[in-house]
Amino acid sequence: MQKKQYLFILSIFLLIILGSCSSKRALKKANERYDVGEYDRAVQYYQRAMRGMKNQTAISEVFFRQGECYRLTNRERFAENFYRFAINYKYSDSTVFLRYAQVLHEQKKLPQAKTAYETFLKAFPGHDMAVNGLMALDSIPKWADTVSRYIVEPVKELNSRRSDFSPVFVGDDYDVLYFNSTRDGGIAMKNSDITGQKPNDIYMSRKDSKGKWTTPELLEGEINTDYDEGTASLTPDGKVMYFTVCQMKEGKAYGASIFRSTRTGAQWSKPVVLPLFTDSASDSLIVAHPAISAAEDVLYYVSDMPGGFGGKDIWRSKKIGENWSVPVNLGPEINTSGDEM
Repeated sequence: MQKKQYLFILSIFLLIILGSCSSKRALKKANERYDVGEYDRAVQYYQRAMRGMKNQTAISEVFFRQGECYRLTNRERFAENFYRFAINYKYSDSTVFLRYAQVLHEQKKLPQAKTAYETFLKAFPGHDMAVNGLMALDSIPKWADTVSRYIVEPVKELNSRRSDFSPVFVGDDYDVLYFNSTRDGGIAMKNSDITGQKPNDIYMSRKDSKGKWTTPELLEGEINTDYDEGTASLTPDGKVMYFTVCQMKEGKAYGASIFRSTRTGAQWSKPVVLPLFTDSASDSLIVAHPAISAAEDVLYYVSDMPGGFGGKDIWRSKKIGENWSVPVNLGPEINTSGDEM
């Protein structure tokens, strides 16, 4: 009997050790995925890591990280829940109250958002993002009572059940539209490790003789790939396009880069990356959301490169022959401690 009890206790002990090791491995992988921006993949590993966790501090950290993953992939309802879990588990960093306030704010849960902003401001008095958040909450009732001269309606022909965003008109007649979508039918065969959805592709639609938008089609040529293709900006003649690509190298996410393609006849040329940087360390930077000037001599874009005022600032480069000038930050009149996207 004693031998059986001993073996039983030993088996339980071994299971606890194995579970702890498995949890640590999952947590290590989760943090690695989180650090390179693969938020959907990170959540999967965080959930595995939670199974063997006992320490309240460690659990609160994982709850907060999952909240961040969901916030950064625009899943505010899930983010709200995990931030609340982190708060309940006494997460030590007061930033959780700012993030909690922001996702509540986006969901129009105004009284709860106000309480969270105020709690955060007790720890960080005068913090501009929280102060601005409270000001916005106070302004919402006034905006709601303001009568608009515009009627905003969804365009049924263009929208899908997935994300459809960043519409760009081509030419002066406003009868051709480019936009991004994660709808089914795109180039990639598997979902993104960042969002858990299909990667973004660029689609095109044009108005028919009755003024109705045609069924969106993938842009022809080599524009769309297995990666995420983001916001596009075109020259006035519609012959040159700048757009974002989020590439993977050796199975890892490597920031975002701006590519350029030219249109000859009915085809877009093979895109080439814009030489805004020469340092190989720039591979991990986010350089995205291009907006080209009408004369195609100045490019505005978003980046998290060093020297900014917050997370992602708006920068510009001037075209000099076939090259581009050193990036210039637009300054504190435009950029803030938050993200300008």
